[in-house]
Amino acid sequence: MYKVVLIADNHFIKDNDNFYVNGTYTQQYLKRFTSNFDLVTVIGRTRNVTDQDDVSKLRLSGGERVDFLELPDFNGVKNYIKIKSRLKKQMLDNLKTCDAVFVRMPCILTTLAFECAKKLSLPVMIDVGADPNTIYRSSKTTIFELIISKYMQKVCQKNCMSANGVSYVTKKVLQEKYPCKALVLGESEVYFTAAISNADISEDFYTNSRVYSELIKKELKLLHISNNICSNSGKGHIEAIEVLKGLVNNDINCSLTFVGGGQGIDEIKAIAHASGVGDRVHFTGRIADRGEYKSIIMSHDIFIFPSHSEGLPRVLLETMATGMVCVSSNVDGIPEILEADNIFNYSDTAGMTKRIIELIHDVESMNNISVQNIKVAREYSNTNLKKVYDLYYAKVRKLIDVNRIKVN
Repeated sequence: MYKVVLIADNHFIKDNDNFYVNGTYTQQYLKRFTSNFDLVTVIGRTRNVTDQDDVSKLRLSGGERVDFLELPDFNGVKNYIKIKSRLKKQMLDNLKTCDAVFVRMPCILTTLAFECAKKLSLPVMIDVGADPNTIYRSSKTTIFELIISKYMQKVCQKNCMSANGVSYVTKKVLQEKYPCKALVLGESEVYFTAAISNADISEDFYTNSRVYSELIKKELKLLHISNNICSNSGKGHIEAIEVLKGLVNNDINCSLTFVGGGQGIDEIKAIAHASGVGDRVHFTGRIADRGEYKSIIMSHDIFIFPSHSEGLPRVLLETMATGMVCVSSNVDGIPEILEADNIFNYSDTAGMTKRIIELIHDVESMNNISVQNIKVAREYSNTNLKKVYDLYYAKVRKLIDVNRIKVN
C-alpha cells in the first residue's frame, strides 16, 4: 500500500463531511493521486461553513480514498508564526504513517513541511506552480511583500535542489528559475523531474475552432477570469478596465465580463464607474458548474488577461480550448502557450487595446488564431497530462519501494 500526503496551499470549507475549495485541489485534480496511490491525505487550512458561504459556487474536493488533516484557517505570516508549533505537531503526527510528501510551492507551509519530512526521513516531491518572487506581490507592492517574495524565492531555490521529485507547471520558464538536482546532475532513482500542468480540461470541454465574423466590430464581448476579484490582487482587473476604456475611446462598442468572487467586486465596480465604463462591466460571481462555466466562455469573443504573476494559468488554457482569441500579459509560462503578437507587459494596456482593434478588423487572423489555440490547449488535456503524471508518480512509487528495502 502506498500512502502519500499533499500539503495544500488552498483554503478549504467544510460542510458536514464534504470539503469545498476555490482552487487547485478539486475532486477531479485529486484523482491524479488516487489513480496512482492507495490513500491520499490532504493537509490544508480548513474552516466550517458559515451562513455567508455559498458552497454551490465552489468545487467539491476530497473523493474516494482521500482524507483530510484540518489545520487552523489562518492567514498571513504573523498568524502562521503564532501557531507554528501547533501546526508542526499536527503535521508530524500525520506524516509518521505516510510514505511520501507532496508539497505545493509557493506555499506558506512549505518550510514546515520540509522540516517534518526531513525529521522523519520521508521523500519529498515539490510541485512548482508559480514564481514565488512575484506571486506574493500585490499590484501595489509593499516593502513587506517584497521581503516575503525574496525570502520565498530563496526557499524555493533551496528546496528544489533538495527535493527528490520536482514537477513544474511550465516546460522551461520555472525550471530555469528554480532548477532541481535532476535537471542539474541528471535523473536517478532518487532525483527526478517532470513538466506537469495543473490544468483540468476534459475532452468534452474542447470545441471546434471559432468562426469570427465582421459582426464582432458591432459588439465585442471581452472576458476576464480569476478566482478572486480584487483591485490589488495582481490579476489585472484594473488593467482590463483600462483596455475596455481604450476601446470605447476608439468608438468600439464593447463590454467586459469578470468571472470570479471575492470581497473586491464593489471596489472594481467603483473603479469602472469612475473610468466612465461602469455600465459596460458585468460580474458573474464564482461559477462551479463546468457546463455553465463553458457557456460563459463560449458567449464571449476575446479573453483579456493582464495578470502580473502566473505559473501556467489554467483559465488561459481553458479559454484557448474553446478556440477563443486571447490577449494576455507575458509573465512566467504564458509565452509558452500564446504567440508573441498577443502578449504584452501587463502595464501596456495601450498595446493590448491596439492589438484588439487590429484583431477585430482582421477576422481571418482571429480564425487562424482560434485553430492554433485549440491545438496548443489540446497538449494540456486530461488525457495527455495523465500520460505524463503517471510516469512521474511511478518514479515516486519506485522510490518508496527503495526506501522500504533500506529500512528493512
